Amino acid sequence: MLYLSFISLLVLLCNSNLYPCPDGSQGECGRCKGHDDPHIMTFDGVFYDQHTDYCFQYVTECPFGANNPVPFDICACHYDCGSGTPGERGCPNNIMCIGDVSLTFFDVNNGYTPTFEISIDYQNANNPAQDVLNIGALTSGNSYSFDAAGNTFLYIQNGNEHNFAVYGSNPNYYAYISYSPGDLEVYLSEAYFSGSSCGLCGYFDIDGGSNDLTDASGAIMVNPVDLQNYPIDPLVVNQINDFANTYLCDPSTPIGAEPSCVVTPQQEQCFQLAQGCCKQLWNEIFKGGKWLNPIITQDEFFDEWLIGCATDVCAQTNNAITRSCDFTSGAFGFAEQAAVNTAFKEYFSG
Repeated sequence: MLYLSFISLLVLLCNSNLYPCPDGSQGECGRCKGHDDPHIMTFDGVFYDQHTDYCFQYVTECPFGANNPVPFDICACHYDCGSGTPGERGCPNNIMCIGDVSLTFFDVNNGYTPTFEISIDYQNANNPAQDVLNIGALTSGNSYSFDAAGNTFLYIQNGNEHNFAVYGSNPNYYAYISYSPGDLEVYLSEAYFSGSSCGLCGYFDIDGGSNDLTDASGAIMVNPVDLQNYPIDPLVVNQINDFANTYLCDPSTPIGAEPSCVVTPQQEQCFQLAQGCCKQLWNEIFKGGKWLNPIITQDEFFDEWLIGCATDVCAQTNNAITRSCDFTSGAFGFAEQAAVNTAFKEYFSG
C-alpha cells in the first residue's frame, strides 16, 4: 500500500511512455498497469495508488475526446487484501488489490449497445471468463465479433490469466487487455486511440501526464505540480480521490467523507527505516546485469519502486519495522513481487 502518512495514494510523474504493442505488427501502444496493492501507471506515465474499495472504470471513452471511439469499458473492483478495514474512507492503513474485473464491449455504431458483458471472478480465476449477456463461458482461442462492423476480440486463457486482443478493419484498430488476480494491464494503439480514453488509466494523449487526472467533463482535477511533492498534501489527496470517484462503475455508490490525514513521528520514522531496508532488498535482487528499458531508466524505476516498497512495509507492519530488515517476513512480499515481476522480467537482463 502506498502509505504516505496514512494517505490513500501516491502520485509521481514519470517519463512518458509508448511501448511496442503485444502484437508486434501493430506498432506502438500506450500501456496502463495496475498491480499489487494496486500501484497504477497511466498510459501517459503518472504513477499513483488508489486505496478505497470501490469498483472503478480503468478505461472508458472520454466524452470530450476528439478521436476514435473506445469500444469497451474496463471495470475493476478493489478489495481489502491486507490488514485494514474494508470500506474505510478515512486514511486507511490497509492494502487494496484488484479483484473482480468486467469488460463491456459495445456496438458503437448502434447507439453504444452492449454486445458482450464479460466478468472474471478473482476467486475462481481458473474458470473461463463469462459473458453474462448471451453465450456464457468463453472458449480460449476463439475470436468473437462484437459489432456490426465485424470488429473482434480474441480470447486466450492461460491458467488464471485472461487475455483479450481487440482487432478491427482499420489496421490501427488494436487493444490488448490482460488480467490475472491482482494485476491488470491494458495496451491501446497510439495511432487509433490517442485522445479517446479516460478513467483511472488516465487521459491518454501522449502529453507526459500533465492532464491525466481529468474527469469526464474534461476538467483537470489536480494540478500536476502538486503531484511531485512528498508527502502529498492531504487536500491534494482529496482531489485525487474525487477524480477516482468520477469514474465509479456504479455512480450511485455511496461515498464516505473525505479523509483528514496527519503525519505522526512514528510514521515518519518507519518510512525512513523502511527505505533503508528496501534499498538492501533491491541490491540483493539485482546484483548484476543490464537494464534494457529504453524509455524509463533504472534510477527512475527504482525511485518509484522505493517509495512503494517503504510505504507497503509500513502498512504491513503497522509502522513497527525494525532495523533488522527481515526479508523473510511477509511485509516485503508486495515490494519483492513488483521488483521481480516488473523490473527483472521486463526490463533487466542478467
